[in-house]
Amino acid sequence: MKPNTPLSLARRALASAPADDAEEQRVLELFRNRTELKKAYTSLKDELYELQERLKKHEALTARAEQKFEQLGERLAAPQTAYPTMVFYQLRGLWAAGGKLLGAYGSDLREEHIGRERRAHLAEINRRQFGRRQGAETALREAQARMAEAAQTVSRLEGEIKDLNRPWHILRRRDATAELVEARGRQALAARALESAQAGFDAVLAVSETPFPGLSVEARRSVNLALIAYAEVLSSRLEGGTLLRLAGEAASRSEPPAASESRVECEAVMAQVAAAMRSLESAGSAAMEIRRRVEELVKAARYLAAEDTVPTPESVCPAARELDHRNGPRVGRGGIPNVLGAGTWGIFRILLP
Repeated sequence: MKPNTPLSLARRALASAPADDAEEQRVLELFRNRTELKKAYTSLKDELYELQERLKKHEALTARAEQKFEQLGERLAAPQTAYPTMVFYQLRGLWAAGGKLLGAYGSDLREEHIGRERRAHLAEINRRQFGRRQGAETALREAQARMAEAAQTVSRLEGEIKDLNRPWHILRRRDATAELVEARGRQALAARALESAQAGFDAVLAVSETPFPGLSVEARRSVNLALIAYAEVLSSRLEGGTLLRLAGEAASRSEPPAASESRVECEAVMAQVAAAMRSLESAGSAAMEIRRRVEELVKAARYLAAEDTVPTPESVCPAARELDHRNGPRVGRGGIPNVLGAGTWGIFRILLP
């Protein structure tokens, strides 16, 4: 066995250094992988917890829905509650049908007014920007022409100086060099003027691309008054106010009330609901009546503030508003509820703010 001399120990240390470095890199890689795995594990735990919470909520909702379904089945199975339950849901359907018609009418009106005001907005911007755009385009073309002329002069003088390479050209070369310095100064000024003209032109274009700000207060008021008029037309299709009141009460409840009506009474109400549904379907052809009611509303509507788009319920109450072509608005018409005051057909969900 050879003795451990300092030289042999040094050789062994040098020989083992690469192995130690490789082991250290492997350990570092293991720690790095362990950290990444811990992060992924924590993220998966959080996601699992969130999914478990969502599952609990869905299970609770499903349990409540199943309970309501069972209760509904029990009510429909019992003779004394079956017909009142059917009446309850048919009344809710009547209220929903009126709200659906009102919502569709409001959407059409809104899109119509948006298209009209967007076209007017673009026309006004184009009118205001026409003169400014023409001026900016003229200034930009003039700046481009001056820049091109200055660049052409500089290029010509540089070519002349390049050709003046003989000893006897010294005086002409000196004059041409001085002229080139002046020409380059004019070119720099022309470049700054072109940059300024381009910025002015871009600013004019940016103003011309101003986005449509949305419906004006006047347009939203117009849409809302038309919606109120249409809600009144829908209400007038239901003879008397009893059926509409019952439909509103049913819509405000989540479950049928305690049964008190007989089968004969329930069948009579269901027949009225069926007739009312047919009447609502024919309300879309009442354009003349809607227009007349809007004219009344425009004269009668009052707003609490200049930016308000929904009138006060008292000012548009039908009982206090009937158009008299000789004397103006007067009291006299009844039978139609104050759709705004009563929130008929869920109108507040449809009115534009």
